[in-house]
Amino acid sequence: MTMDTAETFDIPHVDQISRKVRAGASWSLGSLIGKQLIALAATAILARVLSVSDYGLFGMVVAITALVQSFADLGLSWATIQQKEITRSQIDSLFFINVFSGLLLWATCAFSGRYLVAFYHQRELAGIASLLGASFFFAGCSAQPRALLQRQMRFKEITLSDQWSTLVGAVLGITAALSGLGYWALVLQMVTQQFVSAVLLLALGDYRPRFPRTLHGLAGLLSFGGYIAGYGAINYFSRNLDNVLVGRFCGPEQLGYYSRAYFLMTLPTVLASGMLAGVMIPALSALQHDHQRMASAFSRSVRWIGLLGCPAAIGLAACAPDFVRFVYGSKWMPLVPILLWLCLAGALQPVQTAVGWLYVVTGRGRAMFLIGLVTSSLTVGAFLVGIGYGAVGVARAYALVNTCLALPVMFIGHRLAGLQLRKTLTGVAPILFAALVMGLCVLFIRLLGQSIDFRARLALEVAVGVGVYLLCIRVGIPSMWYEMARQLLPGVSAVVEANS
Repeated sequence: MTMDTAETFDIPHVDQISRKVRAGASWSLGSLIGKQLIALAATAILARVLSVSDYGLFGMVVAITALVQSFADLGLSWATIQQKEITRSQIDSLFFINVFSGLLLWATCAFSGRYLVAFYHQRELAGIASLLGASFFFAGCSAQPRALLQRQMRFKEITLSDQWSTLVGAVLGITAALSGLGYWALVLQMVTQQFVSAVLLLALGDYRPRFPRTLHGLAGLLSFGGYIAGYGAINYFSRNLDNVLVGRFCGPEQLGYYSRAYFLMTLPTVLASGMLAGVMIPALSALQHDHQRMASAFSRSVRWIGLLGCPAAIGLAACAPDFVRFVYGSKWMPLVPILLWLCLAGALQPVQTAVGWLYVVTGRGRAMFLIGLVTSSLTVGAFLVGIGYGAVGVARAYALVNTCLALPVMFIGHRLAGLQLRKTLTGVAPILFAALVMGLCVLFIRLLGQSIDFRARLALEVAVGVGVYLLCIRVGIPSMWYEMARQLLPGVSAVVEANS
């Protein structure tokens, strides 16, 4: 069927949301587990082939490009997902805006190479920046195809794209590393992953780009997207300034340790809130005109995020020495103290991240930008103080400021969306307590088992941690235990079911 300018890309009907969420949760969980397993396996191999300095050089460029990456889609993906109705011409216009911005960012990244060399005094950075910039163009090409699939809650196609692109990128990166290409292996891995993802999203979706016939209705989308992009830029700046400072004042080796520790710290958040974000933002957007049902769906979502993310972060901290030695090898042990501090922030981060959904779903882009400006300024100030104490000092500063800002940020987000923070905290507090009990038990096992092989000790720590945590949930939160038993994992399929 030929689509005209009046045709809309409809979101699912309210009666379909429960079924879509159920299927989407399963696909998203499989996608995240698959991607993280591939990423961890690839990292375990690459970390043994490449040097710490290779990761440091790559991290120096990524620390800068991460800021540029926030402009890759200009926030227009969320604008597409959040809108109640959107036309074919609007999508076409947004697609070409994204493609053009991707090309512009590629050129900007390549041009910035000379300044990176002058700043870090590492001549290899110019070439890395030039090639790595291609990922912005491919990200621009895939932004609207992905957004449309999310809007229509077609998570099977998104999962296939993510899984295959991650696998192809990992295989090419490992091949390049084994061929002796050093840090280029990391660059090729990232660029290839973005390229394959763009190709698959265009192939698996129904959308085929064409030049727009009209620019009608773009103003509101660009305004909302602009605030989201602005928030993303500020957030990325504050989240990556630590990498810039560590690389500049501590050198590539310390940055290699810091960047790997930061990657591990983000895994619980990616696993928990990352899986649900793609599912719940379209679902909550469809329910945004029914405040009571949206509030109930959000509350249950946060509980499931806490159930997955909080114990993962605390457990990672408790078994950090054995985990790092097992995954990366003994040469990476200096990252353990960095990881311990970062995990302090990571314990609350999954729940904090979910609050950001409220701004997107309710169209509060401007408020999201202003709050991000304040919190990022405080984070930057903490980094500037922490760098005087090295990489560990930066990690400590990040953990402390993030923990202090958690409740104020959550309060403001709930207030703007008309939700009760007390209800969210009441649902999360028992989960956090269970995770803390689990962490103490894992730490006790590690201290008792110093005489056994670290691999056997790690297996015992994981087994005890999972068992203790499940027991705490069973005894302390029986309602969640029975719901988890009914839904298996992740159980988020029931988030909207009672309200649809």
